[in-house]
Amino acid sequence: MPKDIKVKKIGFNIEPPALILIYTEQGKSRKRMMPLRNFTKRTGINRVVEELKGRHYHHLANVSEPQLAKLLTVLQDRMNGLSLKSSLEKRGSMDRLDPDEDLNQVDQETLTLKKKIMEKTFEENSRKPGDPDYNYDVEVDFDEQIEPSPWDSDSMSDF
Repeated sequence: MPKDIKVKKIGFNIEPPALILIYTEQGKSRKRMMPLRNFTKRTGINRVVEELKGRHYHHLANVSEPQLAKLLTVLQDRMNGLSLKSSLEKRGSMDRLDPDEDLNQVDQETLTLKKKIMEKTFEENSRKPGDPDYNYDVEVDFDEQIEPSPWDSDSMSDF
C-alpha cells in the first residue's frame, strides 16, 4: 500500500468529467487529473469506482470506496441539473445507517453502498490481537432482566 502519498483534497470537474486529486508525495505538492471515460448521467457508480481504483491504485489507495462513490454521485447529480446543496442533502441521507431501514427494499447500488459503510464501521470498531485496547476475554453483565429462551437452556435433552 503506497504510504508516500497523502491526499489533501479530492474533487471533480464537470466538463469534461474528471476526478481531481491534490496530494503530497515525498514532500512535494502535486495535482492529478483522472479522466472519467464514458461517464454519463446514467453510468453505474460502483463500476466506475472499481475502474478508478484499479487504474489509479497508487494515487487512490488511501481514498475509501464510499468516499469515491459519494463524489461520483454528486458529479452525476450535477450533470443531471441538481444543485450542489440538494445533491449533498440527498447524499447525506444515503451515508447514514438507519436501523429501521429495510434494506430488502432498496436498489442494488444503495445496498452495496450501505454494506461498504457497515464494513468500514465494523473495521473501525473491531479490536484485534496487537491493538493497544485489545482484551481477549471480555465478560459483560447486563442489569436488565432478559426473558429466558429455549436456546439458552443448558440441558442437552432436546437433542
